[in-house]
Amino acid sequence: MLRLWPEKQTLFLLPEHSWCAVGKSLRTVQAGEGTRLQQLNSMAQQLLSECAIKRGVQPVLDVVIGGNGCRLLMLPWQTRLRKGDEQRRYAEVCFESEGVSADEWIVQASYRHFGMPGLALAVRRDVMAMLDELATTRSSRLRSVLPLGGLAYWRHQPSRHGNTILILDEGKCLTAMAYANGRLDFVEIQPVGAHRILALTQLVRRCQMAARVVVQLSFWTAESMELDETIFAAAWPEASLKKLPAGEWQ
Repeated sequence: MLRLWPEKQTLFLLPEHSWCAVGKSLRTVQAGEGTRLQQLNSMAQQLLSECAIKRGVQPVLDVVIGGNGCRLLMLPWQTRLRKGDEQRRYAEVCFESEGVSADEWIVQASYRHFGMPGLALAVRRDVMAMLDELATTRSSRLRSVLPLGGLAYWRHQPSRHGNTILILDEGKCLTAMAYANGRLDFVEIQPVGAHRILALTQLVRRCQMAARVVVQLSFWTAESMELDETIFAAAWPEASLKKLPAGEWQ
């Protein structure tokens, strides 16, 4: 009996610009009217409805989300936390101190490197329920839902020498993930209002306080967005700049 490999669909849902990657094809949509949840649902429905599925094959759906549907938090290393449930409960306590309640958010925690800080991730329960229902109606298997920062945490490969910074542009939010010798050192998050340049400048200044010298700065944006590279060059003139493609980690 011939077995068919499941078809993989990767859905990126960002506040202003979303896309779906199936194989080598790429489809994009813009946000419409409605609440944030309605916008996400509409973009996801539109993208997946345009994806042709092979007969008899159940597609696997991976979703990456950005904006106010998710949260990131640095998670200090705790030697005694060995099991996943223990790490998750610890992450919930850390999020509670930031006003993020487990009643409204699904929380997970992970440590990429032993003995180093990890990352706590939270996704709104209503967003998760919407995605789960969407996958069911599409006869797909929802395999993973990750904030963009969580995807970068696991997939990005920083230099193992010196200080490096990764900046993620999600449209209404900028996230800086700083690494020291290949290990996550700190995370800074900056909301973006009407003045994107001001928001980026403020984020860079905060990062400068902790990382005076940076050997490489990588930045990721959706295809329709641009970041002012001169701000990076002025802050860290010795750093090499690298713009990552939108599909860097898919």
